[in-house]
Amino acid sequence: MFQFYSHPGQQRRGLFVVVLVVFLFSTLMDVSQQQSQPFCIFKTSDGRTIDINRAMKQDSDYHVYNAKLNYDFYVNLCKDASVACDGKNYAGVATYKRGTELLCGTYMAGKSIAENYQISLIDTNKPELGVIVQVNGGERFMNKQENMKITMNCKPNADPDKTFTFLGEVTKDSTISYEFSMDTPHSCIVDELPLGGLGYFGLAMLILFILFILYFIIGYFLNTLVFKKSEGWGISQLPQFEFWKNAIMLAWEGILFIKEGIQLLIFKYILKRTVYNAI
Repeated sequence: MFQFYSHPGQQRRGLFVVVLVVFLFSTLMDVSQQQSQPFCIFKTSDGRTIDINRAMKQDSDYHVYNAKLNYDFYVNLCKDASVACDGKNYAGVATYKRGTELLCGTYMAGKSIAENYQISLIDTNKPELGVIVQVNGGERFMNKQENMKITMNCKPNADPDKTFTFLGEVTKDSTISYEFSMDTPHSCIVDELPLGGLGYFGLAMLILFILFILYFIIGYFLNTLVFKKSEGWGISQLPQFEFWKNAIMLAWEGILFIKEGIQLLIFKYILKRTVYNAI
């Protein structure tokens, strides 16, 4: 078992390394998840592709106001809407105002996950017309399950934001369906997915990962066979070995620093109060 002894300055640097790594990892995961959702890719019977990931809005939502219901509808595709409903995000929500206060009317659909998504063709014999996206898992109201249905008409030159329309509220025995339509190029058939569905960001991350691995492999063999920095085939032959060793040590110190902080908080606010109450 290794033991590292360091002063507070090193611990703070270690904490910074840990926080930086966690932040970068979470950011990469979040961005990569936003690039392409498999459940938003529809394959026609003849093997062609309709990729509605292209309709995803990153920083805003599709919005339309309906005066009859007095609802502002906010909808996104393949990603939850940015406007929240009672502090939670869903694929589609409806809000209304009471004075200056913005309130949640309902969430028409659940989370943007595969279990809630159903994609079908507008006309099974004419896939070039576009698709209907139904998102289930909405709020239960009067023993009826809400869902959201969006008819995405394939129009290569259309602006989906300008054509996004609320069609109406369709109530059946057990469901309430909020129905919308839009004209959009994003429901048209594409010849192939860009970069095989990986996306430009995903491709860049893959290339960086491969280069990182090659950096270690090539550097290791160069140090061992060409430069002969030391004898043998040990781990110290890795390129920039001291730098990476120090980085690992700093990260470890950061973890220990966090652990000590948690232990201090437990002792200060929990154990002390327990002892005090016992007395």
